Amino acid sequence: MAINRVLFATQTARLYLYPTAAGGASSANAQAGGWNAYLPIQSASADETIPQDDVLVMGKIDGVARLQKDVSTSKSSLKAYIATTGKYNTTVTANQIWPQGGASLTSGTGMHQGAVWSFHELLNDLEVAATEGVVCYLQVDSLNVANAANGGDDGFKMYGICSSIGIDASKGGFPTLDLSFEGVGRLTDMSMGSQHSLAHVNGGVQTIKELTPLISSHVSLGTEATHGADVVDTINSVKFSFDMPTETLSRMGGIIMGTYNNVYQDNRIFSKPPYKASMTVDGQSLSAVERQWRSGDSNGALGNTTANGIAFRLKYPGWNGVTVAIDRAGSTISARSFSQNVGDVGATFSVSAEGSGASYVVAT
Repeated sequence: MAINRVLFATQTARLYLYPTAAGGASSANAQAGGWNAYLPIQSASADETIPQDDVLVMGKIDGVARLQKDVSTSKSSLKAYIATTGKYNTTVTANQIWPQGGASLTSGTGMHQGAVWSFHELLNDLEVAATEGVVCYLQVDSLNVANAANGGDDGFKMYGICSSIGIDASKGGFPTLDLSFEGVGRLTDMSMGSQHSLAHVNGGVQTIKELTPLISSHVSLGTEATHGADVVDTINSVKFSFDMPTETLSRMGGIIMGTYNNVYQDNRIFSKPPYKASMTVDGQSLSAVERQWRSGDSNGALGNTTANGIAFRLKYPGWNGVTVAIDRAGSTISARSFSQNVGDVGATFSVSAEGSGASYVVAT
């Protein structure tokens, strides 16, 4: 038997957002024609489930058949660096800049996004699309790699809506973005291997070969001179998650077998509110964070918080960033904790807040 593998060095992640009826909450660019996001991913995964059951009858010890009884479902997830600038793996100077399209998003499939200064549009549009049941197209494989197995189809492709958004930033680490997707029908494509390794090959022209990721210094929970969390508190990490539960609507007599393109007219997946937004901060001192979250202090020094104190900002110097907030209406502190042991450098505190809505606003 041969020994082959699909190496990460050839893989590229492309996320395409289709036009929606409402467009993003802060722009109408998705409505204007859709756009691509090429994400600097660390990891990707996908799986599909085909609901089947045995047909068992009296008089026979074995089943007489095993048949699919409902529409298949698919899931995928991505973890990506949060970055501000980079370069594509191409010798064409005009096409090297990552992302393409400039600092403000414009419509068209040629526009490539994925940097932190477009997160307010990316995350808003993902939520709007999920609410409307408008799927995204996700492709992770060896895009534009010469001699790749099956012409580059050595990963997966799927149609689905976003079911979860997560951001994780920790002291001493790189902030990351986590996205999860769910869809109906089998995966459009999922290669189960390669006929050769391509171990010496890098990705195609849409692979990101240079990147400037954010670090923990570019995360802020409030810079107000007297009471801001950045000034008063000792924070180790902040984690945000926004979960959008999904449900599939199907009609009797419809097609249940095949990929999304076969089944989508008879089966649609939607997100179903209420959603759940949560934010957790850990550290050796959290007095300012706890006061700000409890009182709803907007802390104007944080910038562009839409009058909300349960928020943090991701911003690289000299570039726009994004303020991620839990909407004040219906939100509250849900948990606090204290822990200390002999020999610890200091006590450890944790504060969590929950709500049903989230906002993503450009931070200038």
